[in-house]
Amino acid sequence: MSNLMKLLLGLLGVLILSFLCTSCHHSAIEAKLQRAVSANLQSPEFTGVIPTFDGAVGTLTGSVPTQEAADAALAAARSAAGFLFPIKNNLSIAATSPSTDNGEIASLNVGFDANGMVVLSGVVPDEDTKNKVLRAAQEKFGAEKLLNQLVVKPGISDFGADVGPLVGAFLSKGALLKGGKLNITGDTISLDGEVQSDAIKAEVESTAKMAYPKARIQNNLVVKAPENAQLQSDLNELTLQNIEFETASAVIKPASMAIITKAAGYLKQYATNAVEIQGHTDSQGNVAKNLTLSQQRAEAVKAALAAQGVPNPDRLTAKGYGQSNPVADNKTASGRQKNRRVMFVLR
Repeated sequence: MSNLMKLLLGLLGVLILSFLCTSCHHSAIEAKLQRAVSANLQSPEFTGVIPTFDGAVGTLTGSVPTQEAADAALAAARSAAGFLFPIKNNLSIAATSPSTDNGEIASLNVGFDANGMVVLSGVVPDEDTKNKVLRAAQEKFGAEKLLNQLVVKPGISDFGADVGPLVGAFLSKGALLKGGKLNITGDTISLDGEVQSDAIKAEVESTAKMAYPKARIQNNLVVKAPENAQLQSDLNELTLQNIEFETASAVIKPASMAIITKAAGYLKQYATNAVEIQGHTDSQGNVAKNLTLSQQRAEAVKAALAAQGVPNPDRLTAKGYGQSNPVADNKTASGRQKNRRVMFVLR
């Protein structure tokens, strides 16, 4: 075999190995690219830029003050990622808004990276504003899930309102939704991503208006119903397995924690679905006490799911129905056992 042929076969082997490694470590590569590009976008002019990767393709979203800044951000991202990983530029150019004499524009961006981290970036006027934004995000996701890229520039014009509540509301309703992004530039707010209903879309916009009455709202949220059938089917199976509690108590029996773990796994996989956790009892005992007990048991299950790291726990509601909705005959022991149940119902 000629040396040229050996060289060609060697190159082919390297390409095949590279492809296999890329396929096997897809998410690891995305995370590595995310870190590399983010590290290359630390200049103040890039504080409104959020890089994300889907496979080998990167996208820049967010807002920058000029087209020159957008071009520079794209060049910096491409330099960090390398020629094998294309970068798409979806950056918007900030509209003219309240600013300082040097033209600096107050801005805030909230989005998610490839690893589900909450990315906070932008230029804010003081530490108080920065801390309010951080606290709002931490209350929803915890400090360990935040990537803080906020820059404080004293003297810059403020937002004219407390943006902390808006960040908290957006993360409650828009958390982990596909393409979910919040941008505040001066007095303009843009909302992007997918939501489950027109009601949620209107609620997010209404919250933005209440938090920032003078703002111009660009509501680009898209209503897209999730694929609920499989999730509801999986949750129904858990209902049949019957979460058990200590007698006349809301303490979950250790043997039933496996069911809680399964439910948490489903709710992590379907991270945007609103679910009502229903508590039901049999007809034994006092009606009012049964209603209270069913509520306490539903709340105990919700707390157990939150403790297992279910994302966006505000989408979970707990409601007790007492003995009002039996599914079997309360005159038999087996019927009463079926009626003592916790159900997971999509809303």
